[in-house]
Amino acid sequence: MKILLKNGTIVNADGTQRADVLICNDKIKVIGPNLESRDAELVDCSGKLLFPGFIDAHTHFDLDVCNTTTADDFYTGGKAAIRGGTTLVIDFACPNKGESLQYGLDLWHKKADGKTACDYSFHMTIDDWNDTIKAQIPDMVAQGVTSFKMYLTYPAMMIGDGQMLMALQELKKYGCIAGVHCENAGMIDALIQEQKDAGHTGPEAHPLSRPDMMEAEAVGRLLKMAYVADVPVVVVHTTCQAALKEIEAARARGQTVYVETCPQYLVLDDSRYLEPDFAGAKYVCAPPLRKRADQDALWQAIADGAVQTVSTDHCSFTLKQKEMIGDALAKPGHGFASCRKFDGIGMSDDTITMMSADLYKEFAVPAMVATGNCFGGTVFHSCGNWSDKKELITKIENIRMADGAFSFATDPGANPTDGYADAFANTGVVLNTRIVGNIDVVEEKVKQLWKPGMKMIVVTYCETPQEQAEVYQRIHEICQ
Repeated sequence: MKILLKNGTIVNADGTQRADVLICNDKIKVIGPNLESRDAELVDCSGKLLFPGFIDAHTHFDLDVCNTTTADDFYTGGKAAIRGGTTLVIDFACPNKGESLQYGLDLWHKKADGKTACDYSFHMTIDDWNDTIKAQIPDMVAQGVTSFKMYLTYPAMMIGDGQMLMALQELKKYGCIAGVHCENAGMIDALIQEQKDAGHTGPEAHPLSRPDMMEAEAVGRLLKMAYVADVPVVVVHTTCQAALKEIEAARARGQTVYVETCPQYLVLDDSRYLEPDFAGAKYVCAPPLRKRADQDALWQAIADGAVQTVSTDHCSFTLKQKEMIGDALAKPGHGFASCRKFDGIGMSDDTITMMSADLYKEFAVPAMVATGNCFGGTVFHSCGNWSDKKELITKIENIRMADGAFSFATDPGANPTDGYADAFANTGVVLNTRIVGNIDVVEEKVKQLWKPGMKMIVVTYCETPQEQAEVYQRIHEICQ
């Protein structure tokens, strides 16, 4: 089977080019201008960006934790990933203390093999260190596992500084690398108890018990261990300015440090924990959400090349699961459902997802044939808590769109009668609620507001892909 993608703009790590792509039997065979193939299915990609499949290097599918199991297994999580343009996930095989690495790897193969259409690979978690575990490292390498995860927090998973140093030294022998969750366990435990003694056990106490300095201290400690061991390391889910400063200092010493951050830390802040009626539990993750200034620092670090990876740390819990876990402080029901981040919509209404519109603009989201960049600008999707519209207005004002770009966003809660419509209109935004069966309303508003060269965002909600496609087509015809 052959497919010829015509007239698209290909986006690679080293830049963009206008070219055609010929796919034969599910593999790219030729990239070049003005390609022809008589027996290929033709797909016109004019006005679209063509990305390689995205790689999400940090997911937690089908993970048993806190007397429950994460909401997504490899089938649903893989389906969500593919829908968002991600074609490879790297999950964490997690043996418990006392179990062998081989047992953990075999278990994760049972969870994944034959159950997902998404490509997958595994990191290996080291939550125990002894001669038996040490002897299994070469066996893991022989089976293709060369990256390992360790923790400086969570008693059930951490191994202590001394053992971590020995593990880093052993991994070095085989050319392996470790990613480390950096928070200071002892101080966090003390702060959790302090909050509990004061009667604060809700989500609002979560960031207070895990402040940024506890992350920065652990990052600095890890990097000093890595310096002694003379090994590169990965600092996973980096959240704050203070941690970035520790990383900068290590690099100034000549160390190789790879840095990962996640979408939630780029677009959400700790004010979310103040939502009433335990609603703030939706945002509980570890490390916690930080301040707006930390978001800005992370964006700048990405722009400067100081952050190498944006992965999701997809660890999904339904609202019912979060409520069952109950204790937002001591029990690690921490996580977001975000592996479909490039499309901005979670697996179901009951799965917790919070993505913000400008994230997708900044990431230049995927546009493989059917999604993205339909109008010569960026198509992005926004989903989640719509109550804080002032935040979205501020973010919209800060979006850096190319001249003449047309952007389209979807959000399932927009309400044009809530007092914010004028603020949106002043930025060239069409604000509308659910348009099921009433696409004409959006079309008419776009006709009224749009002028050639205008930078415009349409915020609305489509219930089906067919409805969304019709909206795209109608607005495209107006805004050419």
